[in-house]
Amino acid sequence: MTLYGSLHYMVAVASEKPVLWIVGEPDASLAAWLKADAIDCEVVSFGAGFGAIAPPSIPSPSVILIHVPSVVDLPARCAQLRQQVGDRPAIIISLTAPDPAQIDMLYRAGMTDYVMTLHPQTLATRVQAHLAQQQQVCYAQRLQRAQHSVQLMLHAVSHDLRIPVLGMQMVLKNLLAGIGCCAQPTSEPDDRIWISRSLLERMVAGSDRHLTLIDALVDAHASEGRSRPLACQPLALDSLVATVAEHCMPQVQKSQAALIQQVPPTLPLVFADSDQIQRLLEHLVGNALKHNPPGVQVMIRAEHHDGAIQCSVIDNGVGISPEQHSQMFQLSCKGPALSHTQGLGLGLYLCQQIVQAHGGTIGLDSTPDAGTIVTFTLPVHPAA
Repeated sequence: MTLYGSLHYMVAVASEKPVLWIVGEPDASLAAWLKADAIDCEVVSFGAGFGAIAPPSIPSPSVILIHVPSVVDLPARCAQLRQQVGDRPAIIISLTAPDPAQIDMLYRAGMTDYVMTLHPQTLATRVQAHLAQQQQVCYAQRLQRAQHSVQLMLHAVSHDLRIPVLGMQMVLKNLLAGIGCCAQPTSEPDDRIWISRSLLERMVAGSDRHLTLIDALVDAHASEGRSRPLACQPLALDSLVATVAEHCMPQVQKSQAALIQQVPPTLPLVFADSDQIQRLLEHLVGNALKHNPPGVQVMIRAEHHDGAIQCSVIDNGVGISPEQHSQMFQLSCKGPALSHTQGLGLGLYLCQQIVQAHGGTIGLDSTPDAGTIVTFTLPVHPAA
């Protein structure tokens, strides 16, 4: 690649509108650079006098090449350029060989790099490296600002959604409890509308789903790219699974399902966060009940294997196709068998976040019409 081509590529990756400043009098070997039509970027040359460089009409530079006849003038010129560009990112490369005693002072004055002996390929390599680093820094800053904006928006939206849902839920539950309403309709005309208890119950269940979805959205964003904080302690997994089974029993009965526990009390203690593991198991059991027809059989099984506790949630339901296995733990992914269900597919993603925060692994094995097995590992307590 020619020097022209190298500079065009390197400046282009750093800015949508690449600008190259050449400040000072270049020697004969740089004369070709000054032809704006030779490279596909905007070249601005300020000549030997410097003067009032970079007026408002001049676009901001991505790269500044500075060449002055006197080494003595170099620190002042670098400082002037750095002051001129202000907070805008700009790479200042000196084409004047600096005095070794001045190098530290030059860096403090704003110089990014220098070349002792001018060679087009050497200069191209230097500029390329600096532009790549500049691009990474700019990208990281934009990403940080975007993440902050998303966080503010998500919390604002979740707040605005949560308040009306909570208000509606309170009214519905009061109606179900018979607060503020008559036991039966009267013949006198009034402004009241009478609805069945089953419809109220469905409305309450709908508001519960809305609140769960709002919490899942906030939690998914909070866990993305961060370590999930844990309060680990020694846990007896059989007792925890019994608690999970008790909490899931209303859903099990509603689905006319069977929930089987195969967790021996002789298993070693696990070292884990009780609330997070309970949440993990309740979701996996709930997932098996929700995405399968009535009458499904769900089993929670655990065993000591290779120095860790291997826990599985197994169902004999509809299953999913093998090509969907690797996608099921991705954010917002739902397989074809789940596409008719409500929600955004956050559940298995959050399960993966919980398991990985404990240092374990989670995987899925499923066959259409033969059921699904979700298996994860948890660390054994060190004293076990």
